[in-house]
Amino acid sequence: MQKNKILLLTTYYLPLTAVLLTPFFNGSKDPAAIFIFETVIFVLFFIISNFRKTDIDVPISIFFILVIFSTLDTVYFDSSINALMLLISYIIFFYCIISVYDEQFKKYFYAGLISVSFILSLLIIIQTLSGITPKATMPNPNMAAGYITAGASLVLSILILEKPKLKIMMLYCLLFLFFWLAIALTHSRGGLFSLICGIAAVLYFKFKKLGIIIFTVGILVIFISIPKKTLTDIAKIDGGDSYALKRPAIWKAAIGIIKEKPVLGTGPGNFELLFYKYNFPVDNLSSRYSKNTRFAHNEFLQIAAEGGLFTLFAFLFILAVVIKNGIKSSPVSTVVLSSIIGHSLVDFNLHLPALVFVAIILSSDILYENCGQEKRIGGMRDFSPSPMEQIHTNCSREFILGKFNKKYIRLFLAIILIFNTVNFFVKPFNAEKYKILADKFIKTNPEKALEFYQKAVKFSPNNFEYRRIAAELFYDDGAILEAIKNLKKSIELNPKNPFAFTSLSNIYYELSEFNKAEYYLLNSLNIEPNYLAAKYLLAKINEKQNKIDAALKEYTNIISTYKFFSGTSLSSGYEKTLLSIDISSVYNSLGFLQMSIGKFNDAIYNYELSIKTNPENAQAYSNLASVYFIKKNYREALRYGKLAVFYADAQEKIYHLKNLILIYKELGEQTEIQNLTKKIKVLEGQKNVTER
Repeated sequence: MQKNKILLLTTYYLPLTAVLLTPFFNGSKDPAAIFIFETVIFVLFFIISNFRKTDIDVPISIFFILVIFSTLDTVYFDSSINALMLLISYIIFFYCIISVYDEQFKKYFYAGLISVSFILSLLIIIQTLSGITPKATMPNPNMAAGYITAGASLVLSILILEKPKLKIMMLYCLLFLFFWLAIALTHSRGGLFSLICGIAAVLYFKFKKLGIIIFTVGILVIFISIPKKTLTDIAKIDGGDSYALKRPAIWKAAIGIIKEKPVLGTGPGNFELLFYKYNFPVDNLSSRYSKNTRFAHNEFLQIAAEGGLFTLFAFLFILAVVIKNGIKSSPVSTVVLSSIIGHSLVDFNLHLPALVFVAIILSSDILYENCGQEKRIGGMRDFSPSPMEQIHTNCSREFILGKFNKKYIRLFLAIILIFNTVNFFVKPFNAEKYKILADKFIKTNPEKALEFYQKAVKFSPNNFEYRRIAAELFYDDGAILEAIKNLKKSIELNPKNPFAFTSLSNIYYELSEFNKAEYYLLNSLNIEPNYLAAKYLLAKINEKQNKIDAALKEYTNIISTYKFFSGTSLSSGYEKTLLSIDISSVYNSLGFLQMSIGKFNDAIYNYELSIKTNPENAQAYSNLASVYFIKKNYREALRYGKLAVFYADAQEKIYHLKNLILIYKELGEQTEIQNLTKKIKVLEGQKNVTER
């Protein structure tokens, strides 16, 4: 008896405590937090191994089976198996909650949700006054606003639908205003929309059809009467982040993914891998495609994209059953759940465990009435005693698994628990770990790096970036056909990535197939007009094709673009790569081209700029010596020729020494010529030994 009571207390208070603490740990979105939650839930259910029947057992079963099929057909197994483990833990959590749910649990939960929302709101106000991003302890302002909106909707629904005593009413009015202020300070449009959905649900429950009319008229009056600037300020998010205003474009991309994989989707957790193919330009000063997202910013589109349309229908089936029951039996919880669902139409709030936990408990509140928790007498609710007051009678109103079934349920849970633990620590299906290992060897041992990248591609064949880097390593290793094959696959997976186009162009340039090289470079520059490395290669191709004016224009454009962005703070590695160029080499190449067409003074000017930007550029010194040699200024040619030899590395030194010999011949200094000839022979001998 005592053992059962302790067990019941654990199953009663532990989940509730966990739910109320998760918002203070970054919404429990971090992998370690998720793993701890999953482990606790698996162990808890392993111990109790029983649950109540609910009205959504069949929809949940259908949804779960479809997710399994989607996982088996996934484009990246590691992401999908992690998402599947989390889904299993959510389902088990729901049955754990509903097996102990009662009116006392509801009171604790409501009080806890309001208290947590109050603390988050207070933190947001303090952060705003301190000039810190107002997100409380959540991942971002949108998620913080979404959680507080749930608390605000709860307060409002109790205030309007349950008519509490005057003191409580005044307290709830103040709380609602306090929550609203915090939501406004986050500048979260998703939070605002969520609150509007909660208000709409309250009006519906209070006035039915008339409530819908009141809500519609009220919204129209607000939008007409409030100044445009005020509405703009309310809608603004993240300090003018251009991507935050692109929801319709993201939704269009999600629809593109759904059309490509309508039956089983990409596999859970893999929206981002296919999003690249449907990405859209978000123009800023330096780049067009520096932005991407892992989320559809609409949970229904995300489910359809990752799990297929049938999985979406199964999820809608679950929601329909819950909402239908909620309208009949639990208006307050239905209002709060409506605000969360409303938020999910414009954001990814259901990817945050802290909010999913709240939604699960709200669903439990709505459904537990039909699980034998209460009965109606004369139209009034007659509540059964709480679980703590009746341990033995639970068996009469719960679907208790038989000993035989319990044995296999526990075996299944043990397997899941062991698998999840191994998956978390060992990561047997994770491609990223091989990428991390490969990057450590790229400079010191390219062959080893290629080996690891091949493993990464094996586990995640649809990762365009893995394929691009593997292709570059294949090319360095002499496997040109493999390099081309992987680059073309990378472009197929992400046709908006300029780096793969440029790498492929570089291969064709080295193969002297200049027309193909130019074709791929133009594609790259169409994607990112400010990609300086692509512009530089295009200038080289123009030189090879004898398009002198085009090459000169390209070099000049590179220099002006580089100067324009010099000193600019770039927000991402993507933008840094676009604008990364050895400007000394650009000046040197421009000078060389000018020298070849007889513009010697211009060439000297650019060679000097090349040396100014990189005082150790041996090739620039050598070219400057060549200009003075052509102009028969042999003393200046000698001065720069010596500097070229001084700064040249071992492989280039012989070339520059031979140039010095030419200068000394013009100066008639035979002794120096003999000394340099001997030095060249020594260096060539050393080179041959090294090569052998």
